Amino acid sequence: MDNKQWFREAGFGMMIHWGLYCLPAGEWKGRRMSDIGEWAQEYFRIPMAEYSRLAGVFNPILFDAEEWVKLAEDAGMKYIVFTAKHHEGFALWPSEFGNHSVAQATVRTDIVAEFLRAFRAAGLQAGLYFSVLDLTAGIGRRSFPPAQRERVLGQITELLTNYGEIPYLIIDGWNAPWGGPSYRELPFEEVDALVKRLQPNCL
Repeated sequence: MDNKQWFREAGFGMMIHWGLYCLPAGEWKGRRMSDIGEWAQEYFRIPMAEYSRLAGVFNPILFDAEEWVKLAEDAGMKYIVFTAKHHEGFALWPSEFGNHSVAQATVRTDIVAEFLRAFRAAGLQAGLYFSVLDLTAGIGRRSFPPAQRERVLGQITELLTNYGEIPYLIIDGWNAPWGGPSYRELPFEEVDALVKRLQPNCL
């Protein structure tokens, strides 16, 4: 069975959004946001110099992927999507591209690896989410510089090279008015070709 057929038949799954944005949890300096919490940096227009300080207190010593496995199994879920990097640009693996990752900020060096290992051991399909938007470049920026393009393609390559088979990869963040690349600056076809070259069966 190919991944497309499997995904259509799997039915019930879960996407986990987890990153620096979990610390403010939708509130900043006494203000509550009306949107979902992972958009806190953009919603409150928090400068990167200020927002990046969250990395210094993001200390997931109680993170336990096996607890998430049990939750998924008890609920009857067949697959999980884990946010390897959201729009805030904080990589939950030791990326060689940039200096904004869990490995540089905490004692846990590779959350992606821990997540994939636990869910695979339980026989659950484990895929990843990755955003091509990266707010580390600055909120409100309208250009997509070559260095950012190199980072995006490099980080996708890391995820699809260093962690075994990734059955599905959700890629998000194009055409965002606060700094995501346009399809002209980073054609989806180019990213799709990279994914298929590295992992032909990745959905």
